[in-house]
Amino acid sequence: MCSDIKILLLEDDRNLSFIIKDDLENLGYSVIHVVDGKDIMDIINRESIDLVLMDVELEEGPDGFNLALQLRNNNYLLPIIFTTARTSGKDIEKGLKIANTDYVKKPFSVKEIALRINALLGITNSVINYKKIGAYIIDFSSNHIIGFGKKCRITNLESECLLILISNINNVVEKNTLSTRLWGDDVDVKSKENSLNNIIYKLRMFLKDDKNLKIETFSKKGYRISLNSGLNQI
Repeated sequence: MCSDIKILLLEDDRNLSFIIKDDLENLGYSVIHVVDGKDIMDIINRESIDLVLMDVELEEGPDGFNLALQLRNNNYLLPIIFTTARTSGKDIEKGLKIANTDYVKKPFSVKEIALRINALLGITNSVINYKKIGAYIIDFSSNHIIGFGKKCRITNLESECLLILISNINNVVEKNTLSTRLWGDDVDVKSKENSLNNIIYKLRMFLKDDKNLKIETFSKKGYRISLNSGLNQI
C-alpha cells in the first residue's frame, strides 16, 4: 500500500536526510529529498506529492512554518508533518494550528513517522490499530503512547480506557460505562472507583506534554478527554 505514496522530504541535514529517506523507502514509500524550500512549489506542481515531511529549522530561507503557510496561501492543502528539535509548547501549537499538519520531535523513530504519515493520509492498517489525538499516536496493538520523542508502554486496562475516551472525544463518559467496559457487566462499580481513578491519573501523566489535550473529571459522573479546537485529531 505504501508504494503508491510519494513523500517530499525537506531536510538540510544531509546525514539525517539519508537515514530518513532510506528508512522510509525500506517501508515502501517513494521519497523525493530537497535541502531547502526554494523548489518546493515546482516539485509539487511537477510531481504527485502526497505528503510533505518538513524540518522546521532550516539554515537558508524561510523556516518550515513559513513555508507551510506559503503553501496554504497558494491553496496547496496536502498534509505536512513538521520535524524539529524545538521543545516549546508555543512552537508545537504554532505548527499544529496550520491546517492538515502534524508535528514530531527529534529524535524520532521511523515507525512513529510511518504512523503519522498513515494517520494524516487516512490510511487504515490491519496490523497496527492506532489513533492520533493532538500530538500523540496511540498504538493500541502494542499498547504504546508515542509522541514528544518518547514511547511509553501502558497496560491493557489503560489502553482500553483511553480508547473509550478517544472514541467519545469532547463528551463525558460515565464512570458506570467505563467500569462495565473495563471489568464486565457484573462488576461492583463502587469497588472499582479507586482503580478507575488510578487509571485516569496515569493516563494524564502519559499525556501531560501536550498542553492542548486534557482529561477532565466530572465529580460523581465521569470523565472527558478534550482537545483545543483547531488542532488535529483522527
